[in-house]
Parts: sequence; C-alpha cells; structure tokens
Amino acid sequence: HPNCVWCTDITYIHTKLDGFIYLACIMDLYSRRIISWKLTKTLDTGPILKSIEEARKRRPSQEPIMIHTD
Repeated sequence: HPNCVWCTDITYIHTKLDGFIYLACIMDLYSRRIISWKLTKTLDTGPILKSIEEARKRRPSQEPIMIHTD
C-alpha cells in the first residue's frame, strides 16, 4: 500500500566545479516515486532528516511508515 515502506539512499555525484555533492532521496516503494530529495555538499545528517520531514508533509499518514536504507 502507499506510504507503508519508504526507501532512502545517498548518491555521490562528481562535479567539475564543486567536487562531490550528495543526493539524498526518499522513494515510496509502492508507487516507485521519489517523494523527497535534497542536494548537499556534506554528509551531515541534517539534510537527510529534512528530506524525511518534507516527505512526511507531502505524504501524511496516521499509520507507521517503515523506512528502509542500507
């Protein structure tokens, strides 16, 4: 069902100007849609947590949501 399981991942992206930047995204496994993402220059937890907060605002649910990550 929608909003039962979300999957998160961080992808390293090499750029010529800034070196590495990081893409943190959250996908709903049911619909396979990206529901939130953030680009950041560091691997600090702040942007990842903001991405989760943004996803919760976009997809409100009274039921618990399982978040799968590696």
